[in-house]
Amino acid sequence: MFKLFVKKNILSFFLFFFFFQGFAFLAVALQSSEGDALLALLLRKGVLSEEEVAEVRSEIKAADKGSRSSASLADSQTVTKGESPFDFSGNLRLRVKNQEKSSKDTTSFRLRALLKGTCHLSDKMFVSGRISTGGSNPRSSDIIFKDGFSGKEIKIDHAFLNYSPCENWHFRAGKFGRDFSSASTMLWDSDLSYEGISLKGTIYSKESFDIGTYMSLYLLDQEGEERVGMYLFQPSFRWQVQDDMCWKFSIGYLGLDNLKDLPLSDISDRLSVDSGNTLDAHGQYLLYDYDALILSSVWGFASRCVPWVSLKAEFTETFDEDAHDKKAYMLGLELGEKSCDAKGDWKFYYEYRDIKPDSFFSGLLDSDFGGGKTGVRGSKLALKYTIADEVFLTFTYLDTESMKNDEKERLFMSDIVVNF
Repeated sequence: MFKLFVKKNILSFFLFFFFFQGFAFLAVALQSSEGDALLALLLRKGVLSEEEVAEVRSEIKAADKGSRSSASLADSQTVTKGESPFDFSGNLRLRVKNQEKSSKDTTSFRLRALLKGTCHLSDKMFVSGRISTGGSNPRSSDIIFKDGFSGKEIKIDHAFLNYSPCENWHFRAGKFGRDFSSASTMLWDSDLSYEGISLKGTIYSKESFDIGTYMSLYLLDQEGEERVGMYLFQPSFRWQVQDDMCWKFSIGYLGLDNLKDLPLSDISDRLSVDSGNTLDAHGQYLLYDYDALILSSVWGFASRCVPWVSLKAEFTETFDEDAHDKKAYMLGLELGEKSCDAKGDWKFYYEYRDIKPDSFFSGLLDSDFGGGKTGVRGSKLALKYTIADEVFLTFTYLDTESMKNDEKERLFMSDIVVNF
């Protein structure tokens, strides 16, 4: 029923979201009404006369107008005199990748480089762009050392506008990285950058408890008049149980429009899809649209044995009634320093993933785990060590098995990562 509501009445779905948003501003209205009620009470008690009440109200309006004017003046100033509005940063990753699959053992040497630039237009607005190595594959920015020292491709990875109309609310438009909640990369490859618009904000915040919300509209592909659209609605919750304990939880609805109406060959060429999803009888189209429910949870706390422990879980299920194998889940454990930024810090990860064939659209999955296909189960282990400030050493091991033919794959990656 919910799927039918969203797909056939998406405008109402958006209005429902903005109705949720209205709670964020309800507190302001309540504060105003409380002030009027207080003045009315003082008038009835004889503490203030009608003239004094009118005078207080006019002074409140004048003060409010002055504060808005001051805020507008501050917003119009892009940067403080002497400061540059531009920020630049980058990232270099050197990787050795070993893969064992189908009795074959291959080793490759890879490089990934990112360069990011940001221009702050005002206190509330900035534009940002990023270029990276890699070709047209949206789920990988690696370049492989081969082809006789040939030149390597550079692509536009990010290019977007960010506007924050008020504190804790952010609107983005363009091409940008993942800005929604997730407990792992199981469903969302870390190299993916999304094209469209998003709105993220905090509806309610009080001391140790926050309620946030997220909405986005993306365009995945277009063939003539046919468009493959993607939208995500995700309320989120954060509870700071105590200083050294926190729980984060989110529930999301992912919608994919017209996905099964485009030939798989077109989708594969542009989205680098290697499927795993069920196809039609002719093997030319996806059988389902893969609208899905996504639950994500992270429980973190300090421990006597290690500085920080995180217990992670993620679950998804598609709404397609005819699909049989349509669930996926991840259970994870994280040990070590919470941020892992200082020299000598370390962090260990373990995840077990079970991804049924029709549990999710394979074009969005982590491309390292089972080749980015569905119908895969297995484990992921990783160890991160900070060699020096902004210099990291990472080892990752993936052991996966295909549900279709029991084919096993082992992947080992060792990385040196430098931020600058």
